[in-house]
Amino acid sequence: VVIGSTFISWSIVITMIYQIICEINKGMMWASAATKRYHKSVVFSLVMQGGVPSIFYVIPMFCLFGLLVNSFIVGMEEAANNRFGTK
Repeated sequence: VVIGSTFISWSIVITMIYQIICEINKGMMWASAATKRYHKSVVFSLVMQGGVPSIFYVIPMFCLFGLLVNSFIVGMEEAANNRFGTK
């Protein structure tokens, strides 16, 4: 459940960043050079503001997935030991 909610939060942030970049790039066709430079710095700032916090959604997702896989492997080993009567 936690992994799914983390993935959903992360994908929403990435989608918002993508929409901002597309929207700003479409409005840049007839802009002056100074405006383009300003917009590039704004886009970079917005991407960093959205991208850096999204890392804190991604890292726990991988950690929780690793714990899930590890507990599954340990559980399967214990089930095999119980089935065959070994320790």
